Amino acid sequence: MLFMLVFKDSPRARVRFRSNGNITKQFRGATARERFANEVRVLRFLESKLCPFVPRLIHADPDRLEIDITHCGAAIQYLSPRKLEEIFSSLEAYGVRHEDQAMRNVTYLALTKPTRCLQRLFASKKHWTTSNK
Repeated sequence: MLFMLVFKDSPRARVRFRSNGNITKQFRGATARERFANEVRVLRFLESKLCPFVPRLIHADPDRLEIDITHCGAAIQYLSPRKLEEIFSSLEAYGVRHEDQAMRNVTYLALTKPTRCLQRLFASKKHWTTSNK
């Protein structure tokens, strides 16, 4: 059995790190079902486009409003405004606009090659490019 360390426990979400390195996120609150469906849709879309810097969706449970995703690194302590804009612009190149373009939504993964990763994908269909509708 995998143990889980609670990273975030708020009215909107409960996020847990699993001992296997993945992350489990359970959506809560009045808009939980909508946010769950949106995040699953966006993660699947970005995976189909081979976007290398977002977590991979491992499992989605619509009854529990819970997703399992790959771990994407540690929180960033500082990013220049120019670098932050560059990171979110790179996501738009895949046809998705992040609705909360804040540093807290960017993590850093340093393995053999440093990689930036976007977490918490708040992208709605109205912000997708027309080719993605």
